[in-house]
Amino acid sequence: MTTAPIQENKKSKEIIKCSSCEEELVSDVEEDEQKNIGCDQCERWFHLGCTEFIGLKYEDVKSRDFSCLYCS
Repeated sequence: MTTAPIQENKKSKEIIKCSSCEEELVSDVEEDEQKNIGCDQCERWFHLGCTEFIGLKYEDVKSRDFSCLYCS
C-alpha cells in the first residue's frame, strides 16, 4: 500500500518594504513615524516618517490625501 506524500500548507508572509528607506513595514508598531501610509495614486507604501508627514501624529494624517514623491 502506498500513501500520498503529506503536503504542508505554509503561509508565507509577504514582506512589504518602505518605498523610501527600503526597510520592512510592520503594521503593529507603537511609534507614529514607523506606522505605514499608502500612496493614493499608486501601490507604494511608506513609513510615515519617510514622507512629508514626518513629525506628525498618525491620527492627524491617516485621513489626509497622500501622493508619494514618485507620483507628485
